[in-house]
Amino acid sequence: MHKRINGLAVIAVAALCLALAAAFPAASRADHLGTALGADGQLYVVTAGLYGTLFPGSNAYDPSTPVLALDTTVPGAAPQRQLVQGTADGTLESSPALIYEDGSKTLYVVWVSTSHSVSSVIKLTSYAGNPGGPGGPGGPGGQWSPAISIISNPFASKTPPQLAVTRDTHQETDPVSGNPVTRRRTVLHIVWSEDSANSLYQAYYAPVIFEDGAWIGTVPVPTHLDAFDALDQSGQTAPGAGPGPFSSPLAATPTVQRGRDTSTVVTGFASNASGMVTAVEVDVLPEELRILADTCAAAILGNGAQYFPGQLGVLATQVQTVILSNGGAFQAEALQAIANAAQGQIAAGSTDLPTMANKIRATIVDTGAKFAMRGLRIVGSGLGIAPPQLVEVLVPNAASHFLQFRVTSTRPLPAVGASALQLFLSRTGLDALAAWTNPNGGTVLYTNTQPDGTWSSVKQLQVSSTLNLQQAYQVLEQRMQY
Repeated sequence: MHKRINGLAVIAVAALCLALAAAFPAASRADHLGTALGADGQLYVVTAGLYGTLFPGSNAYDPSTPVLALDTTVPGAAPQRQLVQGTADGTLESSPALIYEDGSKTLYVVWVSTSHSVSSVIKLTSYAGNPGGPGGPGGPGGQWSPAISIISNPFASKTPPQLAVTRDTHQETDPVSGNPVTRRRTVLHIVWSEDSANSLYQAYYAPVIFEDGAWIGTVPVPTHLDAFDALDQSGQTAPGAGPGPFSSPLAATPTVQRGRDTSTVVTGFASNASGMVTAVEVDVLPEELRILADTCAAAILGNGAQYFPGQLGVLATQVQTVILSNGGAFQAEALQAIANAAQGQIAAGSTDLPTMANKIRATIVDTGAKFAMRGLRIVGSGLGIAPPQLVEVLVPNAASHFLQFRVTSTRPLPAVGASALQLFLSRTGLDALAAWTNPNGGTVLYTNTQPDGTWSSVKQLQVSSTLNLQQAYQVLEQRMQY
């Protein structure tokens, strides 16, 4: 299904009310996102607290103002601390997370901001400079970007945002010089869960896209991930689970992790309506596909009037020529499949030329997206698999971006504990592992998926002087990633 979503300068999402930490101990799973390692070995740590505590001796703001502080430690130098821009506005700042993007050498900070009226938003800012040098993140001379506010139902509780990054490059022709230029794109993928009208937490996803280090100026309406749980959407529950709703803490523990390549991430979420855990791959489709689609649509609008509607065969031949002559970035087999699909769409006719141009554009993107799995069928296996979905991020007065959502697995919920609960996925999203601790935090318990799709019996790792809690979780995460 091809779905177009208009970009909004400010989008829907959310926030963590203070009571959530008590209601869902799993909120602590975001703690590991408070640190990040830069390209040159610099360590970043973000901390939430009061200004007077984090910046003693400074009177720039009232000591009781909630803020975020960023500490940067460069090898061989003392840590430097600075205020995260936009956090001294009198709102409660919580659940901060960091992610460092090597390609653009940019540090991203995401956090939850809650006002005194309990209105909450997720905010995002970035810091760019010369990492490790005087202008690097955490050092003087760098530059903060204006904070991006991501707004949703301001009174709904939200879990801490989970983050992952993809990046890619493509070549296009500079409109001024006519020379080929290389463009770099970074996508920050954000996943969270929020309370709904039926008091069940549901998962959402939103991308924040940067081109050559600059935000594109718009963020799409968030994608409701539960819509990819076919049983949830049809009002059914997992086989043998009985009637819902259920009460698994996994519903408040969504995740997003790097995928099978540099352009994909996998998201994981649980539904207490259906009793299922589902993994969805998000594939940032190559810009070359969008460029080819736009080029063909422009050719139809520019030259097709003389052939429409009486000479569709001639128009189809010309479109094939445009595709083959502008598709140098594609494998010949993929390009021929795209050309054949476009010709078939032209032969089917249309009510007018603009409609035909739009149909050809959509056909090219839809056909190209089918090669995302190297030509294999992209529908996963499991109970109630929802079909793949294409989303177009529309950018005012600029080129758009395409994302493909594909369910990779779905299975009944495992029995888990709530303390420090985390969900880990394999890079393909086919396998999963859920880990939590016993009440005193001395033992990490976990269950993982087996070849037949069921969950294993509960296993455990003992925290000790040679294996601390963080290391135990890292071992489990690595087990799923490699």
